[in-house]
Amino acid sequence: MVRRRRLDPCSVWDREGVLRKFQEHDILPCHADAVWAYLGKHRDRDVPLSEVSGRGVTSTRRPQGGLGKRGAAARIRPSLPPAPPPRASRGLSGGVPPLRRSRAPPDPRATPPAPPSPGTQVPGLPKAAQRLFRSAAIVKFTSRVLDAKVSAGGEVVKLLVQLQTGEQVECVVMRYDPTLGVDPSQPGGRRRGRPRATVCVSSQVGCQMGCTFCATGTMGLKANLLPAEILEQVAHACLHARTPVRNLVFMGMGEPLDAYDEVVEAVRCLTHPRIFGLSARHLTVSTVGVVPRIRPLARDLPTVRLALSLHAPSQALRETIVPTARGWPLPDLLGACADWQRQTGQPLFVEYVLLAGVNAAPEHARQLAALLADHRLDAVVNVIPWNPVLADDGIEFEAPGEAGTAAFRDVLVAAGVRCTVRREKGQDLAAACGQLVVGGAGGKRQLADIEDLGGAPGGRAACAGG
Repeated sequence: MVRRRRLDPCSVWDREGVLRKFQEHDILPCHADAVWAYLGKHRDRDVPLSEVSGRGVTSTRRPQGGLGKRGAAARIRPSLPPAPPPRASRGLSGGVPPLRRSRAPPDPRATPPAPPSPGTQVPGLPKAAQRLFRSAAIVKFTSRVLDAKVSAGGEVVKLLVQLQTGEQVECVVMRYDPTLGVDPSQPGGRRRGRPRATVCVSSQVGCQMGCTFCATGTMGLKANLLPAEILEQVAHACLHARTPVRNLVFMGMGEPLDAYDEVVEAVRCLTHPRIFGLSARHLTVSTVGVVPRIRPLARDLPTVRLALSLHAPSQALRETIVPTARGWPLPDLLGACADWQRQTGQPLFVEYVLLAGVNAAPEHARQLAALLADHRLDAVVNVIPWNPVLADDGIEFEAPGEAGTAAFRDVLVAAGVRCTVRREKGQDLAAACGQLVVGGAGGKRQLADIEDLGGAPGGRAACAGG
């Protein structure tokens, strides 16, 4: 059974915890919104909460009876400076031109002013809130980055994050520079777009889905991450991204729909325009197929994208790869996905790991195309050649090789299925499966994933079929 926890000290990204602390100290909730907006605006800089100071307003008490919303707003509104005197116009009537002050040339020997601290003031933050932050009752991070591994080309950063409980999860930052590639459809082959980053976050410590090829499944489930712990992963990632974070995928450790409430709350903060401000259409939630949660996802997060880790075209084969498939048969799973698609109008991303001799034959590709057509799914299949994981000697599979992968893809394309192929050291890491495992030193399990995230992803995913 997954234990429920409360962070102590409270994380500034714990919305309920911060509002509870503010209520205890009789501080208006609007000041918490101001703090989150400030941190979101400066998320690419390390802003210590101890440096946050207020300006203009010192009252912390709620308005008493009779003031109402209008009175409350008046109490927290800073005083406005006096309006400047009107200037005489210089129109056809011959008005007097405004006076202009001459400026002395700058003294080259003068010391330039010091740049403002990254933790400069949150306007209007009351003194009680300042004291609360300085007392460390609310902290910016309850987790810390133990290790940051950077790929040879610098495109990928893997963060090992230790939680307040001592458990560890992994978060991955993938940097992209579209100008480095070639787009044959554009004049001169020049690719469009600006440098950006994709962040892959974990939603659980371990996982109870038990997929036979997945390193995280060897850990078992230890805990669901709290919404604040998910947001802290993103905050850590922003400090290492060195370029704007545009995309976010829940494809790290754990089954996101198994931590449904925590993921939904985290996504709402991630897409809040005054906090992280990410577009919901740039967020992808991956699932191995938790059927009872797929339809509610269309209601709760209708603009977030969904990726289904399918890995097999038949129920019998899928049960040997994904043990939880015994509880959620393919007709029920794909029926729920079809309902999700009808409600959201979005394409379904299908993740398919190729295991030589198991699910990678051309016949499997034909069955997969027929399966998607039978359920009338508008799907994009992401074919992932399997890479060996280092976590467990009991995981023994082989990749089908380039020829086998190409044959599988060609069958799908011939059947009219849109398909991407993730290539070694050139994968489209924005769709990373995130098969992660965390262990200790001294011969115990080490960091590993199903994909070579530590490589140098310099190429594009091969895309065919539209």
